Amino acid sequence: MPSLPSIPNLPWSQGTFPVTLPRQVYLVGGSVRDLLLGRRPLDLDLAVAGNPRTFAQQLAAHTGGRLVPLGKPGLMLYRIVSGSRIMDVSAVAGRTISEDLQQRDFTINAIAIDLAGGDIIDVCGGRADLAARRVRMVSRSAFEQDPVRLIRTFRMAAVLRFEVTPETAAAVRDQAILITKPAGERVRDELLKILEAGRAADAITQMAGCGLLSAMLPELAAIRRDPPDKKPRCDRFEHTLKAISEIENLLADPRTVLPCDIDPVMWSLASIPAAILKLAILLHELVRPAAGRNNLRRFLSPPVDCDAVKTICARIKLSNRQTHYVDFITRKHRWPLLLFEAHRRKRLSDRAVSRFFMTAADKTPDLFIHAAADTAGGTCEIVGQEKTFASFTKSLLRRYFTEFLPRKNAPPLLTGKDLIDLLGLQPAPIFTSLLTRVETDRLAGRLQTKEEAIRRVKKMLQRRPTALR
Repeated sequence: MPSLPSIPNLPWSQGTFPVTLPRQVYLVGGSVRDLLLGRRPLDLDLAVAGNPRTFAQQLAAHTGGRLVPLGKPGLMLYRIVSGSRIMDVSAVAGRTISEDLQQRDFTINAIAIDLAGGDIIDVCGGRADLAARRVRMVSRSAFEQDPVRLIRTFRMAAVLRFEVTPETAAAVRDQAILITKPAGERVRDELLKILEAGRAADAITQMAGCGLLSAMLPELAAIRRDPPDKKPRCDRFEHTLKAISEIENLLADPRTVLPCDIDPVMWSLASIPAAILKLAILLHELVRPAAGRNNLRRFLSPPVDCDAVKTICARIKLSNRQTHYVDFITRKHRWPLLLFEAHRRKRLSDRAVSRFFMTAADKTPDLFIHAAADTAGGTCEIVGQEKTFASFTKSLLRRYFTEFLPRKNAPPLLTGKDLIDLLGLQPAPIFTSLLTRVETDRLAGRLQTKEEAIRRVKKMLQRRPTALR
């Protein structure tokens, strides 16, 4: 078994390859990039001059891995899954490894290591770009060959915290419309990887600057084209970009939103990755209040037609659960602002707060995180009141964690059986509204005992004597 080149973190035990190598086998792509950056690659990409299947079978047998053929004739890839390790084996594209590298996406991914001799092959200047921390296309044709590379440009920049070279950004601008061609799930994967990065806001801003964001999500272009007579006093699109940056700051330090006496570990993003909350704030300006809905009394009603958000979620193939989350957060993102407005006018009741907590449920903190980013990003609705809103947010989150959740975990004061047994009522549609009202008051702290709940039901029935007929 041949020795491998002395590069830190090369993932073979004892510095040797586990099988006899064919004449030309190369470690390629992101594996080499990560090794040269001093990282341990999670997956390995191997290019073989000759028949990759035979080599993949040998590698699977020696590592005890499972061999999974992928692709189609002429473009086959053989994946070996061995524990947490994934190794992809494919044929060298072209007559030589140099031709293969010149067909790749970015120079930093177009570096190979000859596993037989240990030589590093860099025909595109990838090592210089790694040192300069820049993302540079191998050629303009790279985007034509696979348009997903357009968005991958900014994913690489976000994940590695590199800069996109001007000529690469210009090529993306010229070919941005090609992003409409790939399957939605491929675009989704790249977009979510960008949003998973710690500073995704910079990448999203650059995508917007070169026209890729509008080509990928044309619905967002609408908020950049407000008619002159309806232009809000702040730019909704610029506000969206700022809000993404602000939500990243808040996610990095939740204590800026959570009360100081609440442990941040008590809060987690409704079991949804932070990238999905960032996606919600990217899309939130597509949902605007409809006429007659800009008040607390109606805040639980559907605000507007939200087809644009659902259309995007469907197009990029989000899961049902992710779609429901994004749809809920975008439709309800103004709830905390409406509660704040009622509070400011001294019209916010305990019952309204309780209804909010009951309806938002485990998404309550997420909505407040979203609202805090919305206001910090300069929402037009409470300009100049950001500090007051921050205090209000902490106050309501304290009530949610210290009062609402403990009460929610306690059993209800009344059930449908109680209405029948204790009040002699016959089952009727009004049972739902009676029990909901009692539960709302219990969670608001207005009812403490079963006797108080029964008296409340009797009073409600006195006001609606025909409801049981």
